[in-house]
Amino acid sequence: LADWCAVHIVEEDGVPRELAVAHVDPAKVTWAREISRRYPPRLDAPTGVPNVLRTGRPEIYPNITDEMIVAGAVDEEHLRLSRQLGLKSALIVPLVSNQRAIGALTLVSAESGRRYSEQDLPLASELARRAATAVEHARLHRQAVAAGAAAQRAMRSVNRLYSLATRLAAAATP
Repeated sequence: LADWCAVHIVEEDGVPRELAVAHVDPAKVTWAREISRRYPPRLDAPTGVPNVLRTGRPEIYPNITDEMIVAGAVDEEHLRLSRQLGLKSALIVPLVSNQRAIGALTLVSAESGRRYSEQDLPLASELARRAATAVEHARLHRQAVAAGAAAQRAMRSVNRLYSLATRLAAAATP
């Protein structure tokens, strides 16, 4: 389906974070993470993950040209690293939950030479829908666990107060 895959999730503060990146070669994954760390996407970028998150609409790049890579580069080092990735085509789809983009799924072709088109959009959108459901379930689970822990802390406090009140009442009884 893709040579590269990345998942970005919008954090509670509204800032997207790269949750995962995958490639068959672990060394390339490490390299891609380093590029992302050194050159994070601008939140106001007119294309790519930031734009997909803002608009909630997918982007398809059937042919990634050198001109596109040059336009997206921040400096000469970024350009050199980006060219070495050998990106050929990309598809970015939003992870949508409750009518808002909570993240984005990026599929990228490089070594395989595959070219994405509108025909790939239904499958990618279905994958993104399932991923969004999994993310929402994980968030709900995390909230439920946190609420349970808070309830247990509150119950311990109530029990301590009850114990203290019982001892005070016993001490005050002649």
